[in-house]
Amino acid sequence: MGERTNITCVEFSPSPWQRHLAVCADNATVSIFSYDDFSLHPIVGTPEGIGRASTIDTFSWNALGNEFFTGGDRVLNAWRVAVPGEHDRERQLFRTLHVTGQLEAPECSGLTIASIKPDRYTNNSIVVGYERGACVLFRRVGGHWLPITLLGPSADDENGITSSQWSNDGMFVVTAEQRNFQVCVWDGHTGARMHTLRLHSHFVYNIACHPVHPRLMVSCGYDGNIVLFDAFSGRVYAQFKAGRTADCAFSPSGDHFAASALNGDLHIFSCVGTALLLRAPRMQFLPCETNPLSYDANLFAIDDHTQLLAHRVQREGEPLCDVHGMPFDVQPPQP
Repeated sequence: MGERTNITCVEFSPSPWQRHLAVCADNATVSIFSYDDFSLHPIVGTPEGIGRASTIDTFSWNALGNEFFTGGDRVLNAWRVAVPGEHDRERQLFRTLHVTGQLEAPECSGLTIASIKPDRYTNNSIVVGYERGACVLFRRVGGHWLPITLLGPSADDENGITSSQWSNDGMFVVTAEQRNFQVCVWDGHTGARMHTLRLHSHFVYNIACHPVHPRLMVSCGYDGNIVLFDAFSGRVYAQFKAGRTADCAFSPSGDHFAASALNGDLHIFSCVGTALLLRAPRMQFLPCETNPLSYDANLFAIDDHTQLLAHRVQREGEPLCDVHGMPFDVQPPQP
């Protein structure tokens, strides 16, 4: 990576055939390593300062691993990875998008690039997030990357975008706005607004897409709402209440999704509608989980009732309770 450089981001290629690891540095260089042998020397590196960028702050591969995008210092670069034997395996600059003067929305001129999210299905669209919450849809048209439209409010507006997510089939882009906390669904090809959903009353920092059913999305917010909805129709399928949630994700099969709260709680939900699951209580706790804690001299958490380390408290035989500590009338069988 060179002397006196700081690594800003690393990301493995998603392609099982091109086993590459990209490493970016603050001198605007990208080095591609092969992780078959993890050689100390990269396969190839980009020249310093390419595209008039002095640093790289964000990086993202496309789904095939043959293109990647870098953003930094108000410059967005799209790179194509040459196939073996093409120009001695060197990587070529495919297209450079300069933010100033090439966006239809002049409010984004000169803004720092904060995030890049490629459409992992068609590989022909990307959503780029800028500082102040501006969000722009780019598409590949005639071999060139062109800005299509501004998604949501402008950068001069105090109402920015806090989260964005593609559907797995590339048909929709879902964003969450900062001021009014509404969730918006956009056409992934034209950028037209399809739905405005008022699902939350506080910031939404994460939206996840179902891995099997691309229309099914889940959003979680600081208001404690976890909402499962259809991006195409705008229909809400289920809504759950938890603590201030900041992250959510589906399992690879899509049978479950989980959400984490800022108070340390982890909520796991099932998408399989069997009769047993429908009869199961939504909130399940053990009495020992509400025991007061103290800390010893080594700052280990100690259960005040048993004086054991909190993770060593015996839970076998304890009744299953609701959120208020009241045992349920019907208890699950003991293992």
